[in-house]
Amino acid sequence: MTYYVAPTTAPHVAQLLSDVRKEDAAEAWGAAHWMPYDALRHCIESTEHVFSGMVDDIPLCIFGIAPRSLISTTGVPWMISSNALTKHSFAWARRNREVFAAFSAGWERLENHVDSRYQKAVRWAEWLGFEVEDARPYGLDGILFHKITMEL
Repeated sequence: MTYYVAPTTAPHVAQLLSDVRKEDAAEAWGAAHWMPYDALRHCIESTEHVFSGMVDDIPLCIFGIAPRSLISTTGVPWMISSNALTKHSFAWARRNREVFAAFSAGWERLENHVDSRYQKAVRWAEWLGFEVEDARPYGLDGILFHKITMEL
């Protein structure tokens, strides 16, 4: 099996959306009442460079870092994953720190919010080196989310 990162294409988006992890869908709904398509569209439209984490020809995830604002040095890292990532999570994780370091270059700070119910995402953020704050109400329904931050 070949693991790699590639610029995201329309077929990657279609494949991923047909197999989005339920936790990713719940997080998007909890934060903004977005369906996975809407969340991914928003993320892609607000991010200059969008990439797909792949195994062979299967997208495991689509990710990027959006600017907090047009003049900000703070980035908002995001990732939407497919169920295929579950099977390949350890192999992808081994490559993830290196990939993340390369893609976060140029930002002074990274921050976002992670649904507290999505423990795999919380552990992933901790593993990458984010500071994970205590969960607080967030989003339209006040579901508990952790703010994650990283000074670079």
